[in-house]
Amino acid sequence: MSFEIDIEKQLNKKLGKVKADKLFTKQFMKRNTDFNSLDDFVSNYDDSITSRNFHRALGRKFDKYVSSNSKFSNWNEMLTKAVENYL
Repeated sequence: MSFEIDIEKQLNKKLGKVKADKLFTKQFMKRNTDFNSLDDFVSNYDDSITSRNFHRALGRKFDKYVSSNSKFSNWNEMLTKAVENYL
């Protein structure tokens, strides 16, 4: 159990400082969505969303949007793939 926690802490340290455009590169977005950038993707969903209030957008409605506009079934799947590609 402590080994898993140590790995999680290390990932959190590394990913906690990664900007979204490093995870969701233009190449990633073009390959996996109908958009050229994460900004375009999110603003198409709701142009009032900013990096400060993005967490409020997350939920079923956003998951449906992700499913309709990407190769992923929900936001968590998309985020997980972006992180895998980054690592």
